[in-house]
Amino acid sequence: MRSILSLLFGCLMYSQLSATTSPYISELVESPLEIEGEKLLYYHSATREFQLSEQTTPEDIVSAFSLYTKKSPNFGFAREDVWIAFIIENPHTRSISGYLQFDNPIIDVIDVYYWDQEDHKFKITGQTGDQRDFSMRSLDSRYPNVFTSLPAEQQSFFLIRLNNGGEQFHFGLSFQTSKTILEQDHFHQFFFGIYFGILLFVLLFNVFLYFSMKEKLSLYYIGYLFSLGILQLSLNGFGKEFVWTNSGFLANHINPLFASMGVFFLILFVRSFLQLKKILPKIDRSFVIISYVVLLNSVLSVIPNAHIYYFSVLAINVITLLLTLAIIPVALYAWKQHFKSARYFTLAFLVLIIAVSAFVLKNFGVIESNPFSDYGMQYGSALEVILLSVAIVDRFKQLREKAIKRLNEVNEFRKRINEELEIKIRERTREVVQQKQKIEGQHAELEFKNKEMVSSISYARRIQDAILPSLKKLDQSLPEYGILYIPRDIVAGDFYWLKNIRKDDQNYICFAVADCTGHGVPGAMMSVLCHNALNSALDEVDQVTPGKILDKVDELLKEDLSGTENQIRDGMDISLICWNTTTQEVFWAGANNALWIFSEHKDTIREVAPDKQAIGWGENKTPFTSHAVSLLPGDTLVLYTDGFADQFGGEKGKKYKSRNLKNYILNLQSSALPQLTDQLSEEFSEWKQQEEQVDDVCIMTVRLF
Repeated sequence: MRSILSLLFGCLMYSQLSATTSPYISELVESPLEIEGEKLLYYHSATREFQLSEQTTPEDIVSAFSLYTKKSPNFGFAREDVWIAFIIENPHTRSISGYLQFDNPIIDVIDVYYWDQEDHKFKITGQTGDQRDFSMRSLDSRYPNVFTSLPAEQQSFFLIRLNNGGEQFHFGLSFQTSKTILEQDHFHQFFFGIYFGILLFVLLFNVFLYFSMKEKLSLYYIGYLFSLGILQLSLNGFGKEFVWTNSGFLANHINPLFASMGVFFLILFVRSFLQLKKILPKIDRSFVIISYVVLLNSVLSVIPNAHIYYFSVLAINVITLLLTLAIIPVALYAWKQHFKSARYFTLAFLVLIIAVSAFVLKNFGVIESNPFSDYGMQYGSALEVILLSVAIVDRFKQLREKAIKRLNEVNEFRKRINEELEIKIRERTREVVQQKQKIEGQHAELEFKNKEMVSSISYARRIQDAILPSLKKLDQSLPEYGILYIPRDIVAGDFYWLKNIRKDDQNYICFAVADCTGHGVPGAMMSVLCHNALNSALDEVDQVTPGKILDKVDELLKEDLSGTENQIRDGMDISLICWNTTTQEVFWAGANNALWIFSEHKDTIREVAPDKQAIGWGENKTPFTSHAVSLLPGDTLVLYTDGFADQFGGEKGKKYKSRNLKNYILNLQSSALPQLTDQLSEEFSEWKQQEEQVDDVCIMTVRLF
């Protein structure tokens, strides 16, 4: 009964598969048995899942499966399981051992079942695939393979489940002995050895070019070559065989990752080589956008999600095909614009587009698997990288020739300019000799006038010194004092003032420090006017109080400056003390300048605020305020102008500032006042260093009790 069923099953399968193999044992044993797609039954689980169970029989397979109609099995970018079934007949009187081999190295999952005619059920004979450890392969080969035996004088029914997770799903299937597999591997190793040797040579050559010329163009090309090399290692199974043997993640994600990185660096290379930003700015912006999309796709390709992974695989195949087609017209346009290096570039991409188109169209299942579609990518990319390297060298050669030509033009221009300059120099030399003689006469005259001017200003300094209180008068009037007086120029706008007066049977000593507008000669002229106004005001006031005196000075100065049609916006800032030596009362008033009082008993500083208005020019002015000043024995009065605080210097060239001046005097205020003045002078010099003095400096320190 079993023999009759076997005979009926054999007849049924032959009617479905049309004699899958040769009946001659010699062909089966001595040469690979290619199992063509037209002799396969297949089931694609895109719409309904196929379940293999203990009860599944070959008859169930035949009724459920369809006959494949193409020579080479290709299921595009299918993500679902694909089942195939076929029969191999062994008419020989002995069993034959060999390997079922799949010639696509990147098929993820392969489960091989055979029909056990004794137990009447399907049994698994081997598992392999790119997502499984390399050690699960029956024979060490870059192609997935499973060992099996064909019983003598029997037909062996095989059922295989395949899944490629969304990557290109094409394969060739054969039954081979280990001898024929190894012979094929030796041939492929020789072929790919030449291919990867070319890639490595071109890569090292461009590394040399980059370090020689420091051109980003070579760096972009290095990135493209490296990405292409890793991608080809993965696509052809060498990565799984030698590098990531036990990593299913790397085996699955390396392809879209390095395909994306290769396209990214290729875009950078094309933009730089063809100078798209210059000749086609709009196209260049489009390429920039595409490069960002490709870079994003490289990130998506490593995300462990089946849907995202499938999208990244599909996207990079579409982008690669469209981009390769788009580069050709751009290169032709550059060639038309007399960019000679574009001829090699265009030829390289014409070669590549043919190879890539065949490879991608095969991935989509549009064209059959054949030697050109299977290996055209290697032929095309090898020729492409060679031609692009020639294009790079040609471009560098043209740049060198252009640079030499430009250098010759510059040298010729320089020679012509030098000749013209020599003529002009001779002419100018004669003029210079004449001008020199004239200038020497003028210089002598200017030097004489300068000496006269300096002499006049120096004389003005003697006059200004004469109006300042003498040391004798200061010694007679003040118990202890110190005066730091450093004009910016020969004469100054700052001055100090002292006058004794008796009024209403009481004795007064009035002293002040003033800052007139400007410095140098203009400031000195103002200081004389203000000095005279102070003397006159003190004689004319009915009360010897500083506020009254300043009001009178303001009035007198306005009268002095009103004799011109042009309004003079000059004036004076002042700090004025009136000391009634009869009653020992002290009063103070200030115009913009404050009064500092340093107490050695409390180690503190008191500051009396001035009226915020100047003597002389100004609007909406109010009477000046007289402040009664209470002093303890040893208290130091400090009257000052802003020249010290405003001086630039120090390590960072900044202003000294009033805060620092206060602290400095506070630390030294217990010293004798002449000694304090010397220390202030040293501090000013050390701070100013090489900086120019910005203003006159005047500080008066006084101890009355």
